[in-house]
Amino acid sequence: MIAILTSLAMKLPVAFLERWLTHLEKKDDTYTERLRTIILAEIEARKVQAQIIIAEQGWWMTAMIRPMIAWPFIVYIWKTVVYDTVLGLGSTPALSGSLGDWAGVIITAYFVGRPLEKAVKSFINKTS
Repeated sequence: MIAILTSLAMKLPVAFLERWLTHLEKKDDTYTERLRTIILAEIEARKVQAQIIIAEQGWWMTAMIRPMIAWPFIVYIWKTVVYDTVLGLGSTPALSGSLGDWAGVIITAYFVGRPLEKAVKSFINKTS
Protein backbone atom coordinates (compact mmCIF):
# COMPACT_ATOMS: atom_id res chain seq x y z
CA MET A 1 0.00 0.00 0.00
CA ILE A 2 2.85 2.38 0.81
CA ALA A 3 4.41 1.72 -2.62
CA ILE A 4 1.17 2.71 -4.35
CA LEU A 5 0.88 5.89 -2.30
CA THR A 6 4.53 6.73 -2.98
CA SER A 7 4.06 6.44 -6.74
CA LEU A 8 0.87 8.50 -6.46
CA ALA A 9 2.67 11.21 -4.45
CA MET A 10 5.27 11.59 -7.21
CA LYS A 11 2.55 12.55 -9.69
CA LEU A 12 0.59 15.02 -7.52
CA PRO A 13 1.26 18.76 -7.37
CA VAL A 14 3.17 20.09 -4.36
CA ALA A 15 0.19 22.19 -3.22
CA PHE A 16 -1.94 19.05 -2.96
CA LEU A 17 0.84 17.19 -1.14
CA GLU A 18 1.10 19.99 1.42
CA ARG A 19 -2.68 19.87 2.02
CA TRP A 20 -2.50 16.08 2.36
CA LEU A 21 0.35 16.48 4.84
CA THR A 22 -1.70 18.94 6.91
CA HIS A 23 -4.53 16.40 7.01
CA LEU A 24 -2.16 13.61 8.07
CA GLU A 25 -0.69 15.70 10.89
CA LYS A 26 -4.05 15.42 12.66
CA LYS A 27 -3.74 11.63 12.80
CA ASP A 28 -1.29 9.76 15.00
CA ASP A 29 -0.35 6.19 14.08
CA THR A 30 2.58 4.30 12.52
CA TYR A 31 1.09 4.08 9.02
CA THR A 32 0.34 7.79 8.97
CA GLU A 33 3.85 8.59 10.21
CA ARG A 34 5.41 6.55 7.38
CA LEU A 35 3.17 8.27 4.85
CA ARG A 36 4.06 11.71 6.25
CA THR A 37 7.76 10.86 5.92
CA ILE A 38 7.28 9.87 2.27
CA ILE A 39 5.34 13.02 1.46
CA LEU A 40 7.88 15.27 3.22
CA ALA A 41 10.68 13.61 1.25
CA GLU A 42 8.81 14.14 -2.03
CA ILE A 43 8.14 17.81 -1.25
CA GLU A 44 11.80 18.35 -0.35
CA ALA A 45 12.96 16.59 -3.54
CA ARG A 46 10.69 18.80 -5.66
CA LYS A 47 11.99 21.94 -3.96
CA VAL A 48 15.57 20.91 -4.71
CA GLN A 49 14.65 20.18 -8.34
CA ALA A 50 13.03 23.61 -8.63
CA GLN A 51 16.17 25.26 -7.23
CA ILE A 52 18.33 23.42 -9.77
CA ILE A 53 16.08 24.50 -12.64
CA ILE A 54 16.13 28.13 -11.46
CA ALA A 55 19.91 28.02 -11.13
CA GLU A 56 20.31 26.58 -14.63
CA GLN A 57 17.99 29.18 -16.14
CA GLY A 58 20.37 31.85 -14.90
CA TRP A 59 23.32 30.23 -16.69
CA TRP A 60 23.89 31.83 -20.08
CA MET A 61 24.46 28.51 -21.86
CA THR A 62 21.08 27.00 -20.95
CA ALA A 63 19.32 30.33 -21.43
CA MET A 64 20.67 30.65 -24.98
CA ILE A 65 19.62 27.25 -26.36
CA ARG A 66 16.19 28.34 -27.59
CA PRO A 67 17.37 31.62 -29.14
CA MET A 68 20.35 29.93 -30.82
CA ILE A 69 18.04 27.42 -32.50
CA ALA A 70 15.53 30.08 -33.54
CA TRP A 71 17.92 32.80 -34.82
CA PRO A 72 18.71 31.19 -38.21
CA PHE A 73 15.00 30.94 -38.99
CA ILE A 74 14.35 34.48 -37.75
CA VAL A 75 17.15 35.80 -39.98
CA TYR A 76 15.75 33.79 -42.92
CA ILE A 77 12.24 35.19 -42.43
CA TRP A 78 13.48 38.77 -42.11
CA LYS A 79 15.67 38.39 -45.19
CA THR A 80 12.86 36.97 -47.31
CA VAL A 81 10.30 39.52 -46.12
CA VAL A 82 12.33 42.72 -45.90
CA TYR A 83 15.24 42.28 -48.31
CA ASP A 84 13.59 40.14 -50.99
CA THR A 85 9.94 41.20 -50.92
CA VAL A 86 9.77 44.72 -49.51
CA LEU A 87 12.98 46.09 -50.99
CA GLY A 88 12.99 43.77 -54.01
CA LEU A 89 16.76 43.31 -53.83
CA GLY A 90 17.12 39.56 -54.01
CA SER A 91 15.49 36.18 -54.20
CA THR A 92 15.95 33.55 -51.54
CA PRO A 93 14.91 29.97 -52.27
CA ALA A 94 12.16 28.52 -50.08
CA LEU A 95 13.07 26.14 -47.30
CA SER A 96 12.36 22.64 -48.45
CA GLY A 97 11.78 19.26 -46.90
CA SER A 98 12.22 18.70 -43.20
CA LEU A 99 14.06 22.02 -42.78
CA GLY A 100 10.87 23.87 -43.70
CA ASP A 101 8.89 21.68 -41.29
CA TRP A 102 11.36 22.40 -38.48
CA ALA A 103 11.18 26.12 -39.20
CA GLY A 104 7.41 26.00 -38.78
CA VAL A 105 7.65 24.03 -35.56
CA ILE A 106 10.28 26.35 -34.04
CA ILE A 107 8.49 29.56 -34.95
CA THR A 108 5.17 28.13 -33.71
CA ALA A 109 6.84 27.08 -30.45
CA TYR A 110 8.05 30.64 -29.94
CA PHE A 111 4.69 32.27 -30.57
CA VAL A 112 2.53 29.63 -28.84
CA GLY A 113 4.87 28.02 -26.32
CA ARG A 114 5.86 31.04 -24.26
CA PRO A 115 2.31 32.42 -23.80
CA LEU A 116 1.20 28.89 -22.90
CA GLU A 117 3.99 28.64 -20.28
CA LYS A 118 2.88 31.96 -18.78
CA ALA A 119 -0.77 30.86 -18.69
CA VAL A 120 0.08 27.59 -16.94
CA LYS A 121 2.28 29.39 -14.37
CA SER A 122 -0.50 31.89 -13.74
CA PHE A 123 -3.02 29.08 -13.28
CA ILE A 124 -0.73 27.19 -10.90
CA ASN A 125 -0.09 30.32 -8.83
CA LYS A 126 -3.83 31.00 -8.53
CA THR A 127 -4.64 27.44 -7.38
CA SER A 128 -1.90 27.21 -4.77
